[in-house]
Amino acid sequence: MKYRTRTFYTDEQKSEMWDRSQRGESMSSIGRHFNRASSSIFPHLAQFGGIRPHDRKRSRNAALTGSDSPCGGSPSGSVLGLPRSLKRPGERRSAPVIFATV
Repeated sequence: MKYRTRTFYTDEQKSEMWDRSQRGESMSSIGRHFNRASSSIFPHLAQFGGIRPHDRKRSRNAALTGSDSPCGGSPSGSVLGLPRSLKRPGERRSAPVIFATV
């Protein structure tokens, strides 16, 4: 028996699924549109109980890049430059780091 490869639907395809579902089309007709069985469409729609989820968008804080972000101030991106980039004093004492060898 030959198995189909897994399909990762794009945001546009998912939107098309929800549009067709809200118009009242059957699962089998939606599946035919994507050349899939209705059983592969059902999990995408049933995951949210048949209610269309909100569009995903990034947080304003996550959109910061490079030197604009709080942790990206040091050019090397090292942990030692983190307090400086946050404009805080560093720790005076630190616990020793113990590496376990297996």
